[in-house]
Amino acid sequence: MMCRFKIIFIFLILFILTLSFAEENQRVLVIYDSFSRIGEDYPIEKELEEYLSHYGVYVGSVNSEDVLPDVTQYDLVIYLGFQEKILKKEFLKEISKSKKIVWIEENIDQFAKYIGCNEFRDVGKRYGFIEVNYKGYKLSFDPQTFIHLVLPKKANVLSYVSDDLNKFPYVFQKDNLYYFGRLDFRDSSGIAFLDLLHDILGVNHPSFKKALLVFDGIDPFTSADLLQEKLPAVCCQHVSYSIVVYPTVKKDGKLYYLSDNEKLLKVLLEIENSNIGIIQGSYYEKNYDSKINSDLNLLASYGIYPIAFKFYDVPYKERYIDPSKFFNIILDNDIITTKRLYTLIYPINAGIYNPKDPKNVNLILRKAKDFLAFRDAILGISIPIYLDKEDIERLILGLKDLGYDFLDLLKEPYHVENDKLIIMNKNGNKVVVSNVLPYSKSRLERFFEKFVGYLRIILIFVVTSFIIIILYLVNFKIRLYERGKKQ
Repeated sequence: MMCRFKIIFIFLILFILTLSFAEENQRVLVIYDSFSRIGEDYPIEKELEEYLSHYGVYVGSVNSEDVLPDVTQYDLVIYLGFQEKILKKEFLKEISKSKKIVWIEENIDQFAKYIGCNEFRDVGKRYGFIEVNYKGYKLSFDPQTFIHLVLPKKANVLSYVSDDLNKFPYVFQKDNLYYFGRLDFRDSSGIAFLDLLHDILGVNHPSFKKALLVFDGIDPFTSADLLQEKLPAVCCQHVSYSIVVYPTVKKDGKLYYLSDNEKLLKVLLEIENSNIGIIQGSYYEKNYDSKINSDLNLLASYGIYPIAFKFYDVPYKERYIDPSKFFNIILDNDIITTKRLYTLIYPINAGIYNPKDPKNVNLILRKAKDFLAFRDAILGISIPIYLDKEDIERLILGLKDLGYDFLDLLKEPYHVENDKLIIMNKNGNKVVVSNVLPYSKSRLERFFEKFVGYLRIILIFVVTSFIIIILYLVNFKIRLYERGKKQ
């Protein structure tokens, strides 16, 4: 019996090790001629490396001019041909050994010639396409944006581009080669590429379409009445949403706190005790990690416990370092959910909703439709708190019509921690362990409040007395007037 138990135990260990080894074997090598196209400063290669974290793979990268690592050690090689150039024979020889290869844009004719394949006709860059057809979805496309056309004689065409009259291959597969006529995460070519990576890598993510609604801009100057007016517009639609709270604001050199707006603070405490996720926002300062930490403790002192963090216009990728010291969920402008070590980045990819600008509304609706093609899509939208509730309801109904569910951050695996505080999702419940001292007013504040209270009473007494005196004088004057008239 003991022997049988040992055999089963060893088998389980081997099985777990096999799974771990298989997971480690998902390795991707990105080979690039340049980080972006000539004349552009948008770093597609860096973005690609970031987005590959969505698939849980190891990523290596190398310039095509450098010595390549052994490509056979990688499950997938991605070549970014962002510029037309003559590829070295040594490079072509090495890359031809790839188990599976994704080739993007330029120089595919040289690779085809090297491997002895004459089935591709490289047409070059072409414009005038208005949509990308992918798995039954018609993704919008700017006709002023190019597609690098390659026409295969025999291949499995996975996606087409159309100019409304004709359609041409945009993505095709030939044996272990996948060719993409364009990659750019600023247009729908990026959506098709990122979704197809699931199939190419064999990653089986569950399929869903979720909208992440974030009400932004709540700070010490926000009207409590305004906040209370807007939230029912969402609650009545029975959708999940979150709010972003900035606990401090600097204005004209002076720092203002939520405690300066007691009515708002009371509403936020009601929200904290309801089924609404609160996100911490912090305005940027030089010592950003210290600022984030002090804002977190300040919110906790009020009894408000945020579950995620959102940036306020901090324009560089290094910004992830500071908030990730405290939050494992960060909201930012990536287009899909990504991961950096233990930090999850949730996308605000549709930007800020502005119903007064028709271009903005059309852009958000277009993105919402296009993202339906991505199998595990999260569509993140930032909604300014000052918008009319009718505009908010219109957006929600539009997303519902497209088939979106709504993401509840309170159900996500959030974990917030510093040296005084832990906030986490434990079996679906919000658990808080806090050594942060509760907020209490200083003696001077309490004295000032009492003083103001007394002044209010005195003012009421003075005003009332003044009104009584005026009424008495008016009445007395009327009586004098009537007496003089009788005489």
